Amino acid sequence: MISFSPGWWGRLVAGVSQWTIVLNSPESEINEADGSRRRVAVAAIESARILPKWFWATIVIDFHGEEFALAGLTRKNASALVKSAANLEQQRKTGLERELRRKYAEVLPHMRALDSELTILTQRNRYIRDYDVHVLLDTVRLHVAHLPVTSALLDKWPFADDVRYDKTRSRVLEISEMVKPPHTGVHKWNADYVKREMADPHWIDFFQQVEKSELTEEQQEAVVIHEDRNRLVAAAGSGKSSTLVAKVGYAIQKGYVDSQEVLALAFNDKAAEEIRIRLADRLGISIRAQTFHSLGNSIIRDVTGQKTRPEVGSRQLMQKVVTELRTSDSSFLSRWLLFKAVHWESEPEMEFDDVESYEAFIRSKGRNEGEPEKWGIPTLQGDPVKSFEELSIANWLYVHGVQYRYESPYEHSVTEHGWRKYEPDFMYVLPDGRRLYHEHFALRGDGTSPFGESYVRSSASKRQLHAACGTILIETSSAQFKDGSIFTYLHDTLSSYGVVFSPRSSEELQQRLKDRNDLDLIKLMLTIISHSKESGHSEGHIKRQAKHQTNLVRALAFVDLLVPVWQAYDSRLHDELNSIDFADMIGMAATYVEEKRYPSRAKLILVDEFQDISPGRARLVKALLAQHPDSVLFAVGDDWQAINRFAGSDLSIMRSFDEHFGKTETRYLSKTFRSNQGISTVAARFVAKNLTQIPKKVLADNKESRGVIRIVEYSGDAGLLECIETKIRELAALAVERKQVITILLLGRYRYETTGPVTEAQVDKWNQQYSGRIEIKKKLTNKEKPSEPLDTVHKSKGLEADFVIVHSLQAKWYAFPSEMEDDPLLGLSFTGRETFEYAEERRLFYVALTRAREQVTLLMSSKEPSRFVLELLDKEYDGAVVFEGKHDKPRRCDVCKQGYMTPRIGRRGPFFGCTRFSSAQCFNTADTIY
Repeated sequence: MISFSPGWWGRLVAGVSQWTIVLNSPESEINEADGSRRRVAVAAIESARILPKWFWATIVIDFHGEEFALAGLTRKNASALVKSAANLEQQRKTGLERELRRKYAEVLPHMRALDSELTILTQRNRYIRDYDVHVLLDTVRLHVAHLPVTSALLDKWPFADDVRYDKTRSRVLEISEMVKPPHTGVHKWNADYVKREMADPHWIDFFQQVEKSELTEEQQEAVVIHEDRNRLVAAAGSGKSSTLVAKVGYAIQKGYVDSQEVLALAFNDKAAEEIRIRLADRLGISIRAQTFHSLGNSIIRDVTGQKTRPEVGSRQLMQKVVTELRTSDSSFLSRWLLFKAVHWESEPEMEFDDVESYEAFIRSKGRNEGEPEKWGIPTLQGDPVKSFEELSIANWLYVHGVQYRYESPYEHSVTEHGWRKYEPDFMYVLPDGRRLYHEHFALRGDGTSPFGESYVRSSASKRQLHAACGTILIETSSAQFKDGSIFTYLHDTLSSYGVVFSPRSSEELQQRLKDRNDLDLIKLMLTIISHSKESGHSEGHIKRQAKHQTNLVRALAFVDLLVPVWQAYDSRLHDELNSIDFADMIGMAATYVEEKRYPSRAKLILVDEFQDISPGRARLVKALLAQHPDSVLFAVGDDWQAINRFAGSDLSIMRSFDEHFGKTETRYLSKTFRSNQGISTVAARFVAKNLTQIPKKVLADNKESRGVIRIVEYSGDAGLLECIETKIRELAALAVERKQVITILLLGRYRYETTGPVTEAQVDKWNQQYSGRIEIKKKLTNKEKPSEPLDTVHKSKGLEADFVIVHSLQAKWYAFPSEMEDDPLLGLSFTGRETFEYAEERRLFYVALTRAREQVTLLMSSKEPSRFVLELLDKEYDGAVVFEGKHDKPRRCDVCKQGYMTPRIGRRGPFFGCTRFSSAQCFNTADTIY
């Protein structure tokens, strides 16, 4: 340690106080006479300036941008001070460099190991999957830990200033980006790889010849990208089947898999067969292409060694089981009849903004006896009630033989209390002649109401009225349906007042309920049991799910029937018949694969129409993928065409694909080769109103966009038939002009016989009458069976025609969109309920539009027009959509902003009114009489 300070003469000449500097590395200390101290880096002293003056000198030091001077040293000592500082700094640097190079020598083998493993990975010339990254990390995890140290060293002296380390520094950065999240280096490498593959002459030739038409750039990218989990969102008519075929061929030629390791899954035999045939014809490849049920059945057969016969008559078997239980178990029969009587229908799950909207809904569901106030849903006793909860209460009273009156006049005058009249919901006459009143309120557990504060105040005023008049009032509420206490409370309360219970006999109830078809309840049970078995859910799961139902009392009553039916059904199916049903084919197979009892060879699993996947099928796919850590899933579908929820499909699986299956690469097929741009744009804009769906663009190969969707009005069955015949004659004439046969799809929301004048015989007549000019398509079943009517939009899925005619587009009965709600009890086994209004119906309408290559004709009822067709009359669709009606194009109602002004007939004759008029949701009418 060296120190310097000025002498007596130096201080006198320089005029400074005593100071001392103690040199040390890396920092030195300057002590002043007043006791203050300053620390300064020795490197700053090394580069200080010496200002000589006679025998003395001043040292000027720049430290962190601040200059200060040390004066009073002799010139010799000033030079010695700076030189000593320089020696100390050099010693520090030498020691530091020695230490840094030692550390670099320690990490260098780790970097070389990383470099070697990455070189091996990239030299394979394959897509780097998430699986590859994890395998790499498992191999080099010890080496990766040294990356931060290496990067820090290379950014410091002496390496940072040495150009010889530039290449090393760049490679370490590349390695870091490859092995450390978010793995940007892998993404970049894969992007470059896809471009190289698509530019490779071999693959250029492959993509040109694998199908009849050359694959688009989007299709090629989807084929080359080979992530662990791949989701291909394909627009209608965009060539997804061609992409699927090319994917298999590419994967096999690339050496990812051999043909025995490929499994293609479809939802019907025709689709599976088409995949097999196209691969054989185009590439000479034979793979395993099956339906989910076929695969499941083969897995069960391989595991058990038995050729179990699938039971196709599940519904008939269920009917037998229920009949036997009703006959042999009186308790079951009583519960069955109680459910049919009390819980046959339930409150809708849709929300209503006010009492008026709810009453309009009840009016549309119930009846009106010709008297304005006698409207509602008829009870078993014959009274029309004004809510489904009241219906349940009234029918429960009927089953138990409780005498009641519905909405009978209150016994006291109410005008002095500010009421015009008052009719309590229910009234019972007690044994002593007094009256017991019963109000059922739409109140939640916290005392609020979905109908707002005014409803709550109205409920309170009724309580006050009874208190003022000294009458007895009991209350029930919606909250008691939700918590399951409603009928226990009602029984106990009525009994406490002496109300007489005289339960009706089973024979009397069966006679009264004969119009309520047992098959409807059996179908509901079979649906829930099937989806539960597919998904591997037990009876306990169903019981737990019941607790989440909005109507707990109904859910518990249903489960109380379902459990014994399920047990008896499975016992008969498995033990007595030695058989399985379609649900078992999925559920049992998934269990066997999960338990490793079935060894699968599949390493590339392709699923067509993935939007129709159910939780049970997804479970089976996951189990198969889990058998091989390096397996790949290629799922192709279009959530805009998901129209099979009734069959158990859960759209949330496709929408949240990565949550279910892991790291996912999503690609899109946006170019359609079917519909023209006009149809494509209108259909896409229409279906995309539901913002929860996967957004995508649809670009058509055919750019025609004007007048491609025509809306034609009709009135009555005769008018509808006339419109269809007129359009068919028009197309037959066009066919003669073109000298070619024009194909037509004649579709409705429901089957021909359901909605009116169109029949299968009539379609056959038209085909015969215009033979050689038009072909109204029919659905071919198989070689042994004749064709069946291709009459519904559901049946048309996957098909196409030159022209599409959609008939019977009306509101109310057999409407499109259908206003029939799914039973809330389906929530016991179904998941992913959508909140967007008419979500699936909107997708179904999209499917109808996108079957057409050239033009769609929409036949709309002039009296009760479909809300979907009216929506297409908005300005945003002008040009592509043309209105052909007897009156002006319906315009938006300027009052409610939701309905449309359409021609109507009233007491004073014809007028224009809002389409929401009949449901009492909007009373806007126009003065114009047409």
